[in-house]
Amino acid sequence: MAELSLSTAWSKDRYKQMGEFVKDAREFGYSQIELYSNLTADQLSELLGIGGIVISSVHCPCPARPSPSGLRKADLSLSTLSTKARSKAVEEAKLTIELASRIGAKTVILHTGHVKLDVSLFVKMRQLYQQGGAASNEYEEIKKWLIKERSSKAKDHLQAAEESLRILVDCAVKKGVVLGLENRVNYHEIPSLEEMEYFLIAFEGKPIGYWHDLGHAEVQDRLGFCSHNEWLSRFGSRMIGVHLHDVRGIDDHYAPGIGDLDWDLVARNIPKDAIRVCELANWNAPENVAGAVTFLRSKGILHDAAQE
Repeated sequence: MAELSLSTAWSKDRYKQMGEFVKDAREFGYSQIELYSNLTADQLSELLGIGGIVISSVHCPCPARPSPSGLRKADLSLSTLSTKARSKAVEEAKLTIELASRIGAKTVILHTGHVKLDVSLFVKMRQLYQQGGAASNEYEEIKKWLIKERSSKAKDHLQAAEESLRILVDCAVKKGVVLGLENRVNYHEIPSLEEMEYFLIAFEGKPIGYWHDLGHAEVQDRLGFCSHNEWLSRFGSRMIGVHLHDVRGIDDHYAPGIGDLDWDLVARNIPKDAIRVCELANWNAPENVAGAVTFLRSKGILHDAAQE
C-alpha cells in the first residue's frame, strides 16, 4: 500500500519523549516519519535510536541548531543577498543532506528563500480577506502593488537562490539524496509558479524535483495569486512528494478531512510513487491526526496494493 508519513512538526511541545510520538504515529496508522525543523539534536538522536523506524524525508534545516554567528533562523535564506547569511543557509542545508544520506531518507525538502518586500502589506491583505474584504479596492491595490514590487526585485534573489541550489545539488549527487523544492504559502517567497518551472528546467537530469504543499497552494489560490490546479497540472509529473494538510479559509496545516480543501482534485493529481507526508500543526487533536489516515484512504490518496 501507499506509505504515509507523519511529520514531527506535530510533536512540537506535545511529547517529552520521542518514543511516545513514534508509538502514537504507528497506532494511528502512519508507517513512516518525516523529520521536521523543530527537532533538537537530542530529540533527533533519541528518535533515530528507535528500532524499526523508517524516515521518508527530512525537512531542511534539521535538527534545529543555535547559530554561533547570531543569525536568526528567519535570516537563513538560500536567496538572501547577504553573503554571510546565505553561506550559513547553504551550510545548514548541506548538513541536512548529509543527515538524510546517513539515515537512508530519500528526500530533503528545501525552502528556497524569498524576495525582500514589505511583508506588512501581505499581512494586511490577509486581514482584509478574513474580514470579507477580498473584493474591495484596497485589497486589489495591495495585490497589484505586491505583484509589481516582487517582479521588480526578484532577479537578484533568484540568482542567489540558483547559486545556492547549484552547490546543494552537487552535494545531493554525492550523497545519493533527492532535493524537493517546495511551493510556499506567502507571495513574496520563492519559487513562484514560473520560478519553479525555471529551476526544474535549469537542473533537469539532476536529483531535484517538485515538492507540493497542498495548503500553501490553496492559500495562494484563495488570495488570488495563482490557482492550485495550475501547480498540480504543470508539475504533477515532476512531483516527488506532497505535504498533506487541510485548509479552513486561508489557514492551513489542519488534519486532512476537517477543512474545506478539494481532496478529489488532489487525488487526481498525486503520482502513485510520490512520498506522502501529513504535515500538521501541533494544535490538531490526536483523534483528527488518527482520522486523517482513514480519510485519505477514503479519497484514494492511500490505497492497498490490490487497488494499484
